[in-house]
Parts: sequence; structure tokens; C-alpha cells
Amino acid sequence: MSSQYRIPKMRVTAAEMAERIEDFNPETIHALRKWLDDQPHYPPTSEEQLILFAHSCYYDVEKSKSCIDNCYNIASSTPEFFQKRDLDLPDVKHILTVTDNAVFPNQTPLTTTLSCTGCKPVRLEGCLLHFGHPGQNCSNLEAGAAEHSFFYSASELEKLYDAIPRDCLPPDFGGTLGKTVAELHAANTEALREMRQYWADQATLVIDETKRPSKKGKKDKAVVQDATPDIRRLELD
Repeated sequence: MSSQYRIPKMRVTAAEMAERIEDFNPETIHALRKWLDDQPHYPPTSEEQLILFAHSCYYDVEKSKSCIDNCYNIASSTPEFFQKRDLDLPDVKHILTVTDNAVFPNQTPLTTTLSCTGCKPVRLEGCLLHFGHPGQNCSNLEAGAAEHSFFYSASELEKLYDAIPRDCLPPDFGGTLGKTVAELHAANTEALREMRQYWADQATLVIDETKRPSKKGKKDKAVVQDATPDIRRLELD
């Protein structure tokens, strides 16, 4: 393994994950590992991360391959999103002071976890909530953001209660959760701070274009680099 790579240490082992996940499929993991052996340009993928990729795609081998490819390509081509995520950096500290990012601890009856994103200091005009399953893969979050994120204006909060029990919401939104958004934001920030080493290690997991196999079986660097997707060049409709 190249010295440039550092494998992020996860809180659970692959063995523990395999034991806990009801629909764990070792055949899918084996197939993906065999496929990765023929992808020398990818950074090393730990067994734990491979399980997360497969699990997020319901153990569909081809979808998991696409997820892995998208993840590494996007992380490599957009360093402004995936590099320098130390919470003590000036730009990051600024974001944390002008936004509220909180994960609400109580789950809804549909076993979904709520995330709240807002800006301050402003008067509360409404809330933007994202509905996601715990441990949901980032790529899945992006793919489903449009259909799983909802905005409720202050005058429509009664509609919010029809979908989400009050005990899942902080008092800022008329709930009985017991903790304010500010308190949840502070707790979430501290949780992120504890993951400083994880973020630093994850930042090393980028594609090595000099090792990407060409379709002709040769490493044509010029052709390879042109083939790498760069979402910064995409145009929005």
C-alpha cells in the first residue's frame, strides 16, 4: 500500500458488522473485492468500508461498483468538498457559526432519522428537514435529497406535526424533544470534532490516475485524465 494512503479507523469491525446486519451477503463482498483487485487506480478500501458500500446498495454488485466508482471519482475531483475538513480551519469555523446542523436523536415511527439545516442569525421562517435512514451512504443521500427533503414555513408547522411526532422535534419547532437546535448543533459539532483523525485519513483516499487502466490495456495518462468526471463543470438546468 502506498505511503500516501491512510485507512480511516471505524468504530466497528467488519466481523461485528457482518453479525449485526440481517441481510449481510458475503458473496457480494467477495465479488466486489475481486473486482477491486483489477482497479489499481482506486485507493485501498477497507473491509468495513466495502460492507458499507454494498449495504447501501442492498448488496447489488453492479450498483455497488457504480457507487464505489462515483464516490472515489467525486472525492478526487472536488477537493474543495472532501479535503481540509478540520473544524479548526477558519473557513470551516465560519460555516459552523452561521449555520445550524443537527441530527435529532429520536426516530420517527418510520424509523427515520431527522437532520435539520438552517442559517442564523435570522428570525425563524421555517425549517428544512431531511429524512434519512441511520448510516445511509452519502451518495444515496444526494440521489434522494429532492424527494426526502421538505421545507415547512412557520405558518405550516401544524402540517409538520402530522408527519413527525412532537417528541421527535426540538422546542424550536414546537416539539417536546427536550433539547434545542442550538444544543443539538453543539453536540453534533463535538461529534464531528472527535472524528478529526477520521476525516484526515479519509482525505488521503483519492484516485491515482497514473495507475488507471486504459481500455487498450495501457496507461495512457492524457486519455485517462480526460475521462475523469469533474462535477464542477456540470451545468444545471
